[in-house]
Amino acid sequence: MGSNKKQRNDAVVKQNQGVTYAGHFEGPLPPPVHLADYEEICPGAADRIITMAENQAGHRQDIERRVIKSQSINSLAGIICGFLLGLASIGAGTWIVITGHSLEGLGTMFMGIAALVGTFVYGKRANVKEIVEKQKLVDQLKR
Repeated sequence: MGSNKKQRNDAVVKQNQGVTYAGHFEGPLPPPVHLADYEEICPGAADRIITMAENQAGHRQDIERRVIKSQSINSLAGIICGFLLGLASIGAGTWIVITGHSLEGLGTMFMGIAALVGTFVYGKRANVKEIVEKQKLVDQLKR
């Protein structure tokens, strides 16, 4: 009886094998194979997925356009305001010199000129830094 039980246990043992597949993709659209699967399951799904990706890309581009336009307007407004403040400071310094306070007037004019020069130097450095960062990003994307 012991030997019969062992033979039965050997017959019951089965091998179980499985295959696991893992995939990864990036971007707004799945690979074409998956799009075909979606289309097979739900006719018209692939077209809806592509339309959704196109709409999202258009939305993102519209936001980028608005941000760039806003930054340009803000930059121009800052330059104009800085220039006007510098001119006002130089004008005030000139008025102070004319009224007989030459040292104070020259100090006021110098501060106005220094503020203008500092603003433009800082702006130039920021632009150069931004260009360098964008170039690094482009170089990384090329790899």
